[in-house]
Amino acid sequence: MNIELAWRFHGIDAEGPASGTLVGPSRDDAHFHASTVLQLRDVVIELDLAHCLRLLAGKTELPPGDLVRLYQVIADRLEAGLSIAQGLRDARAYITDSRATAQVALVRRSMLEGTSLSEAMAQAGFPPLHTAALGAVRRAGGEAQVLRSLARQVELVQRLRHRLASLSWYPLLITSAAWCVAWGVTLFVAPRLDRFFAATSPLGIDLPAMGRTYYAFARSASEAPVVFSLAWMTLPLATWLVLRRPASRRLLSMLPAVRQVFVKLDLAALWSAFAQLQAAGVRPVEIFTELAAAASEPEHARQMRLVAARLQEGSPSLAAAVAQAGFPHFVSAEIAAGESALNHRAAIDRLIERLQRDIDRHCAQIERLMTATTYALVALVVVMTASMAILPQLTAAFSRL
Repeated sequence: MNIELAWRFHGIDAEGPASGTLVGPSRDDAHFHASTVLQLRDVVIELDLAHCLRLLAGKTELPPGDLVRLYQVIADRLEAGLSIAQGLRDARAYITDSRATAQVALVRRSMLEGTSLSEAMAQAGFPPLHTAALGAVRRAGGEAQVLRSLARQVELVQRLRHRLASLSWYPLLITSAAWCVAWGVTLFVAPRLDRFFAATSPLGIDLPAMGRTYYAFARSASEAPVVFSLAWMTLPLATWLVLRRPASRRLLSMLPAVRQVFVKLDLAALWSAFAQLQAAGVRPVEIFTELAAAASEPEHARQMRLVAARLQEGSPSLAAAVAQAGFPHFVSAEIAAGESALNHRAAIDRLIERLQRDIDRHCAQIERLMTATTYALVALVVVMTASMAILPQLTAAFSRL
């Protein structure tokens, strides 16, 4: 089985020095890709250990800041009358991540060979919703407007992620403090109590089975404190790496509040893209067909396909097609209001504001859940420490009276 590794490349192309990151099983494959596909001269390939660690942690998405700068630079160049290839070349000066630099180089090379922007971005690993939006607008023009809207959407999602991350700092701090206290008790306090109970065992003091197991573990830890400390401190890091994997994210999404955040966020992204593409003059059937392929939630993809089918069959009302597809009532209601007022943009804005309020409410639920879980973990550590260290000592003291 091949193990994918990240390789940093340096070379020279027709426009000067170029560098970036490629992901592949071997150095030879990376060298072949850089020299043949990217057509670089004097290529140097070396292992990018930092990027390999990011891949191990499940961090495979392009950096949001680089995405925003890329889209804004391309939009600026298009509005100035320049080509997309010129925007891709100029954007290299504003991108800091090596993988994003390689993605831009791949997109530009593919476009120079005749591939469309959306297809080149899809091949390079850009988000499906972004490539679908650009693919739909390609026939109607207006890429600059869609790129700016995508940049605003990326910033919105990034702000939400920062908020969710900020909610975890306090529980993480409390849990880390409890974890460190448990480490200190196991390594320094428990061995002394173990010797005390060993000295008092002739008096007939007998510890419960769980207590004996814990003190045997503490005795082993005190014999190799460095190994125990490294293992104790490495366990949270390993847990964090496991939780960042896609499979673990699916498990976390089973929590109702987290699941609703994902669902509402996908709905907001899809309908925001609909408003952008409709303003650019794309036909609704084409919009919903493209968005069905880009939806993150399978249910939303099915609903988008149903809307496209209803419109293809000649449904006179978009709101009726949305309602028949099974979207929530407030979605079809806003679409109906937009149709009656001939202003879908305002209706979509109200819909996204509603979704944002729902996301804020679910974030508050997640915060309360995380706080309650943190206090439960701290209480568990306190109870375990008391039962293993304090209560046996009190039992021994009273038994000697």
